[in-house]
Amino acid sequence: MNKPPVYEGNEPYIFVSYAHIISDRAMEIIRLLSSNGYRLWYDEGLVIGEAYDDLIAEKIEKCAAFLCLLSNEYGKSSFCKWEFNYAVERRRKVCIPVYLDDIEKVILPGGMDMKLSGIHAVIYKGDVEVILSSLRRSRSANACLGEASYDRTTEPSLKDLQEIYVTKYKNFDYSKAADEDVKWLLMAAEKGLTDAQVMLGDLYFKGAGVLPQDKKEAVKWFRKAAEKGNGHAKYMSGALAVFEKYELL
Repeated sequence: MNKPPVYEGNEPYIFVSYAHIISDRAMEIIRLLSSNGYRLWYDEGLVIGEAYDDLIAEKIEKCAAFLCLLSNEYGKSSFCKWEFNYAVERRRKVCIPVYLDDIEKVILPGGMDMKLSGIHAVIYKGDVEVILSSLRRSRSANACLGEASYDRTTEPSLKDLQEIYVTKYKNFDYSKAADEDVKWLLMAAEKGLTDAQVMLGDLYFKGAGVLPQDKKEAVKWFRKAAEKGNGHAKYMSGALAVFEKYELL
């Protein structure tokens, strides 16, 4: 499976720090965050021949948030300790600690452990929502949200699509729906994501964002979601059925 893209641009991004010995677990998290639309920089962006320490220092200086994946190996890695101290001590970056095991099982150097004691941390055991919830509470991390994407070499599962929907579209302002939003919603709705079907129904019903009002198209998507038991879609389908009966659509 391809590795997630490394962000290289001028928009805010999250620097991800982790120990190479646990790179498989780190890539799992990086892939999930990238699929949920976060701009990330991690050491896959290093170029052979460049001064690694200078580039890493530059990327930490410019990042909006510093996400560290904490493990026993992290505390033993000189590179991880340098990154952490430079980000937290020297550059005062917003730090988002993610423990890859119960906190008491992760042994870190005393100084690092002391600095982390006053920072809200999350424990990751396979549920990406715990990390996403923490990111959503951080203004700095929210600034790093771009277009939701996913690894195009594999088909996204409904769980993947649901995670993207919750991150980007759950409290979305319909009036701001752009072409890229409609394309994603259509793709997710066609793959069976109920929330996307309901949102498309609402968008077509209201004529919001870039979509013109089209009540027949709204009926189509509401009915698909109603078949899965969605209450709002059932109500809208029933109401619109009356209009359809009297040819008012």
